[in-house]
Amino acid sequence: MIRISADKIYHKCEAMRMQDRHNAFFAGFAPVRDPKIAVAVLVEHGCHGASAAGPVARAVIKTYLQKYYPELYSDKAVALRMRKRAKNTSGDESRIERRRRYRAQRRRHAADS
Repeated sequence: MIRISADKIYHKCEAMRMQDRHNAFFAGFAPVRDPKIAVAVLVEHGCHGASAAGPVARAVIKTYLQKYYPELYSDKAVALRMRKRAKNTSGDESRIERRRRYRAQRRRHAADS
């Protein structure tokens, strides 16, 4: 066990000596709606889970999904879904604009009353 003073804990982790650095931990699962895989990654002296262990977990999950479900998770299939999603969000933007206009009208009407 290593004893570290409180002022050392709050230093930038990357600037610390290797033996004093924090371990990085990340756990995740995919896909969200019907999980097929769960992953836990521990990187010794990695400092931050999101920047050190997260990319490792992402690569493991991506490789697994592309191997066992290529029709859903290949690069082409994902790109196609993203394009479809982008087309569908253009209608959402106009809905958001209509909502803003409506709220602005209500505020003007309330100020006039």
